Amino acid sequence: DVDEVDANQLKKWNEEQKAEKDKLEAIIAYEGQWLVSLFDDSKIDETLTLHIAKNETKHVYMESPMEGLIQFFKAMKSKQQTFHNIKAIPQSKGNASKQHDLLRQDYVWEMLTYFDSAGVHFWHVDFMVFSEFYATMFSSYGGILAYMVGCLERRFRMCFNSVEVDEKSVRSLLARLRSKDVKDAQIAQEQLDAIVQQLKDAKLIPEAYSDGIHTAIDECFKRCIENTSGVQEFGNQSSSEWMTSYAQYASEVPMKMQAEVDDMASRGDLSRIRPETFRGMSLLDSH
Repeated sequence: DVDEVDANQLKKWNEEQKAEKDKLEAIIAYEGQWLVSLFDDSKIDETLTLHIAKNETKHVYMESPMEGLIQFFKAMKSKQQTFHNIKAIPQSKGNASKQHDLLRQDYVWEMLTYFDSAGVHFWHVDFMVFSEFYATMFSSYGGILAYMVGCLERRFRMCFNSVEVDEKSVRSLLARLRSKDVKDAQIAQEQLDAIVQQLKDAKLIPEAYSDGIHTAIDECFKRCIENTSGVQEFGNQSSSEWMTSYAQYASEVPMKMQAEVDDMASRGDLSRIRPETFRGMSLLDSH
C-alpha cells in the first residue's frame, strides 16, 4: 500500500533495491533468459535422465573432473554395467584416463555405489576433490578405506527398514549372555543372531536414508571426534581420549537422528511420505 511507505523506505527503494531490480530486468531483457524444457517422464529412462541433467561441455560451464567421474559412473550403472566393462585409455595420463583407472577398480566401484545410494550427500563433501580422491584411492590405504566404508554403510543401513526391534528385549538377551546357565546363554545368543540376521536381510527404505540424517551424523562426528584431541587416537581402545570421544559420539548420534525425525514430523514432512517410509523412520530410535 503506497500510503504505508514512509520517506525513509522510499529512499532505500530508490537508492538500493530499485537499482538491483533494474539490473536484473536488464539481464533478462538484453543479456539472457531462463529456458525451460518440459519432458514426459513416462518416456524417459535413467540413461536419458542422466544426459538431460549433465552440465554442458561446450558452452559456459565445464564439468569438473569429479563431476565427470560421477556422471561416467552413473551412466555405466544405468546401462547395467560394472567395473568389468571399463577399459583403460592407452597412452593417456589426463583426467579422462584417471577416471577410467578409478572405475576399473572393484573397491572404488563398490564405494561409489554406496555413495550414490545416499543421494547427493557424499558427492558434495570436502574430500570429493578429484585429485585428492584419485591419490587416496591409489594409495596404500585406498582399498582399506573403501572396505571400511562398505562395512560401516552396511551396518548403518540396518537402521533404515521396517523391522521392529524392542530395546528392552535386546537388553534382556544381552544380560542372559552372562548367565551361569550355559544353555540359557546359548539360546539368548541364537536369538540375538537371528535379530541381527533379520536386520541384515531387511530391505533398505531409501527415502528414510535421507540427506538430513547423514548431515545430523556428520555434525556429531565433527563435534565429538574430529574437533577433539581424541581424533589423534582414532580407534585406539586403550586410549582414554579416544574412548571418551567415541562414547560421546555414540550417545549423541541416536539423539540427533531422532531429533531430525522429530523436526520432520513438526514440519509435516512425515505426513507426505509413504507409510513404509514413515514406519521405518519411526523405528530409528529402537534400532
